[in-house]
Amino acid sequence: MSHAELDQTAKSILTENDQGGYTIPTKGLYPYQWNWDSVFVALGFAEFDRDRAWREIEMLFEGQWRDGMVPHILFRKDFPVLRSGEPTADRSQVPAIHSLLWQLLLSGILSMPKKTLFQEPGRLSGRPHCCPV
Repeated sequence: MSHAELDQTAKSILTENDQGGYTIPTKGLYPYQWNWDSVFVALGFAEFDRDRAWREIEMLFEGQWRDGMVPHILFRKDFPVLRSGEPTADRSQVPAIHSLLWQLLLSGILSMPKKTLFQEPGRLSGRPHCCPV
């Protein structure tokens, strides 16, 4: 498979699994938004649709807990609210997202949108879990 064919296949998988702002890892097997996967999905979208890459991250942070942690899974459809009172998994995951965002910003692949989730009052209250300063 050529590089161009590989790029097109990857792009097709991302767009086919797009659920309107967040991406599922695999149709029919994992129907929810997963923290770890969203990080890499954003990296893939950044190659051809920077706005969509940011939207993946914004959707992930919509599930941020009051203590600042971002959950392992966001159950976005047809799932009951869990013990935590949130429609998310009851655990967080290794904060891979801060490394990804930092590298994307430093490399120039992504630039901060004019209004970002980092500028909204009350968002990312647990900043150390998100991005280095």
